[in-house]
Amino acid sequence: MIFLLDPYKQTNFKMRQCLKSIGYDDKSIIDFSDPQIAIEKAHHELDLGNPIKMIIADIYFKGDYTSLKILKEFDPYPAFWKTPFVLYTNETDKSVIEQYSRFAKHIPLLYILKTNNDATITKILSNLSKTIEKNIIYIDAELKVRDIIEHGDAEMIPGVITDFGKIKWEKKGIQGYRLDALVGELYFEFWKKGNKKVKEIEGRLSSMPRETSAYDKVRAELTEEGKKNNPFLKMAEDTLITAYNDNPDFWKTNYILYELSIEKGDYRTAKGYLMHLIKMFPEEFNYSYQLGRIYAMENEYNKAMEYFEDASKKALGEGLAGISEEDIIDITNESMKMAHKILVKSNASDFTDLKKIKEDSEEHFLLNIIKKNNAQVRTALYQLSKKPVEDKALHGDYQNKIAVTYRRSGDHVMAMNTYQEAIKLDPENPIIRLNYAACLALLKLFDQAMTETLKAKEYNRDDIDENVIKKVISLIEDKDVDGIKRILV
Repeated sequence: MIFLLDPYKQTNFKMRQCLKSIGYDDKSIIDFSDPQIAIEKAHHELDLGNPIKMIIADIYFKGDYTSLKILKEFDPYPAFWKTPFVLYTNETDKSVIEQYSRFAKHIPLLYILKTNNDATITKILSNLSKTIEKNIIYIDAELKVRDIIEHGDAEMIPGVITDFGKIKWEKKGIQGYRLDALVGELYFEFWKKGNKKVKEIEGRLSSMPRETSAYDKVRAELTEEGKKNNPFLKMAEDTLITAYNDNPDFWKTNYILYELSIEKGDYRTAKGYLMHLIKMFPEEFNYSYQLGRIYAMENEYNKAMEYFEDASKKALGEGLAGISEEDIIDITNESMKMAHKILVKSNASDFTDLKKIKEDSEEHFLLNIIKKNNAQVRTALYQLSKKPVEDKALHGDYQNKIAVTYRRSGDHVMAMNTYQEAIKLDPENPIIRLNYAACLALLKLFDQAMTETLKAKEYNRDDIDENVIKKVISLIEDKDVDGIKRILV
């Protein structure tokens, strides 16, 4: 089965003819214009046990990253690691490949120019198995490592090291650093598992009375567990450093060494690996975000601000590009939950009420981060809400999310206006009605708030816990604004 992604619905005759010449008929070539439908179909076929031989993405111009959504979705799943992803395009600009390759950490990525003649394209397609043969070696190795980590059998590690050594010796052109990185990951994951057990024993020991036989027994257990586990960390570091020295630009080695440095409390070294990753993958928001967290832990708030803002811009850019709508919504929700906790801790009633928090405090810094990024998040959600969808209820759901974001940021008037838009689109949605009621109560419009709450109760079909509605009614009757705030997240 071949997936041919053609977002602009310009069926490519040449590609289809080349595929037919190597044995694929019309039934085995499935055309898609919408990446999301292709993703859903792929998962469905794999659930049925039907393999996908190839994914071909027809790209028309530089900056046309529609099919990135498929690549980013599939790369984490081992079931897709032996499915070549072919970029079929007129673009000769290397930035096209670079943009895709930063997401293709496992899936084999190939590049075919449309200007090639039929014979050349057919030859490339027919030799796919040879082209990805080396990649399959690494894929099989990584799957083996994952399986051992999942089952927690450390006794299998020596066998893996022996097998990988044979591969490096027997297979010409094998990149040994990739296999070394996997061995380093294996050691590190087993150290983390053992360290978790060490921490549990330490916790038991701290709550026990000293100078008792039970205390001595647990202490001996701790010593034994430490002796057994500590060598894993040293072996992980030694193996990863070997891989790094062999090729300092392999992403996996850098990322595991970053995680290992964090575990050791060596933030300076961890920052070095993250900076290297940012240089290699300048558009990847997670590396900037993690670097910002380290600077925040070190109380270097100006540097933390710089990298958090960088991460926010990159994440929102991905969201607006259509790679993942849910990522943007999750980022918004998690950010606002964090803001809520900080507000409760600081007794501040609003984002604008920062005078209650010391200017040099971490809470003040975090609040400003969230406030500053909030406008960008709202913009992203607004763009999502403008997406053409047939279902008005979905439009209403987007507007509801935007309104929630406004309300959480303290902009209750904009929240109220946006809830009204959501209700126009989905008038019988009890969740939107109840959210609107809470917003009206925050603005001390208690009569209107009660009206909306009763409508939410009327339209409710098990979407909302009845006890929650009763609680809101009680708080509105008491005109308890603080109570309303406490039940909102």
